[in-house]
Amino acid sequence: MRVARPLAISLAFVLAVFLLASCAAPDIETAGYTWSLQHQVEDFYFWDVSALDGEHAWAVGFDNDYKGSVYYFNGKSWKEAGSFEGKTSTVSALDEKHVWVAGDGIYFFDGESWKEQHQPEEVINGISALDQEHVWAVGDEGGIYFFNGSSWTKQFQARGGMFSISAVDREHVWAVGQGEDVLFYNGSTWGRQLNLLRVTLFSVFGVEDDLVWAVGGDEWNFPVFESSTGWPRSGHIALFNGSSWKRVYRADEILFDVAAPDRYHAWASGEGHVYFHDGSSWEKQFSYEEGIYSVSAPDSEHVWAVGGPRIYSGKK
Repeated sequence: MRVARPLAISLAFVLAVFLLASCAAPDIETAGYTWSLQHQVEDFYFWDVSALDGEHAWAVGFDNDYKGSVYYFNGKSWKEAGSFEGKTSTVSALDEKHVWVAGDGIYFFDGESWKEQHQPEEVINGISALDQEHVWAVGDEGGIYFFNGSSWTKQFQARGGMFSISAVDREHVWAVGQGEDVLFYNGSTWGRQLNLLRVTLFSVFGVEDDLVWAVGGDEWNFPVFESSTGWPRSGHIALFNGSSWKRVYRADEILFDVAAPDRYHAWASGEGHVYFHDGSSWEKQFSYEEGIYSVSAPDSEHVWAVGGPRIYSGKK
């Protein structure tokens, strides 16, 4: 999930959960995948991960002072690969020389160093790089931004804060955020796709133009600890089949993120589990003691999940 406006509230919740977690989970094998704790950074909160393959992955987050860092996996180990004055909460890697990180600003890595590329007047929650000349980002005040290879411009203003964005190609881009709308870009204009789920969607991931996953939860109120219902009673996984959205799975926890390398493999993460889709149905695959806010699956044999101070790895 890439939520910035209620970030302090979410962080408070994360801290409370981690005080209850006393030890790392052991390696767990389920559904043919072995999950293990791959890296841990004390007093740090991983918020997003983006992997190219089994040997190249980036994860971002921030410390107790909201100073951001990016960590890089080279196939053997994770190491800090950049630091920022503001928090960083989302990352999208196109290749080893084109990586975007955002939060309190948008930063670009050219294979050698990080440079600030744009400073929007809002916190960036999600970013999606299709190619070097087509990158989209969404902000906590509803701005949708586009990078054309040389500069960033605001492309659309949504009604509420936006959480996530995913580009399948230049004419099929989806974004989700506060409220009950799914926004869609057809290559020329942004419009609203009717969302009959009546839930707040926190993450969207497009595999193809007729296969788009989205996850979220119902009864989401801000601020969390002042609402009458608290955290959502349930989470939802929705599927867009090219013509309409339909809820295909209901979980007993809020779901934060979703990722899929193809039609037959997809993962979703929530407050206590990673869920797996084998092309026909969803089921719980991995359990943990803290919320996992992001998953990334570059192929069917490698998947990463991050949350709090930990990075988990799933391998086939």
